[in-house]
Amino acid sequence: MKIKIDETTTASQFAVFLPELVKNESLRKAAWNYFVKKDFYSLTVDEFCTLVEDGTWKERTLTASGEITLFGLVFSEDLRKFVEEFTRALKAYTIISSDTSGSSVQCSMIESMIFFCREFFGLPNFKVASEITIGDYLLAKKYDYMRTVAEKNAIKKYKQSIKK
Repeated sequence: MKIKIDETTTASQFAVFLPELVKNESLRKAAWNYFVKKDFYSLTVDEFCTLVEDGTWKERTLTASGEITLFGLVFSEDLRKFVEEFTRALKAYTIISSDTSGSSVQCSMIESMIFFCREFFGLPNFKVASEITIGDYLLAKKYDYMRTVAEKNAIKKYKQSIKK
């Protein structure tokens, strides 16, 4: 038996099958294609931050009668999981400075990501920095973290060697 599922199919129509349906790869791909047309790691910094901070995509998860669509449910869950994974990765690649003497200015997620991309990649302006993909951004953060840790370890070893 074939079941036709599209962007108008409500989650309640398949409530009994939801646990299995949300794991279905072809359904997940169809939902992704409906909302963003590419995977998370291919999104640009600007697209990702707009998706997370703006939330206008949420309007497309509801039918005219206000019911959540199956695509909306699947996409919302995948986005939530990715944001958690992304946040864990960023925390793992962040070194907290012990120097807190300077004043720190708060900035949004997109601002901090664009500032980092512009500096790390040596880009001419923030517009170009906003076009870096999330995959490249995460790789750059990991590389920057590893480089910083190696530098700190080298400095620590050097200081220990001159004390002797």
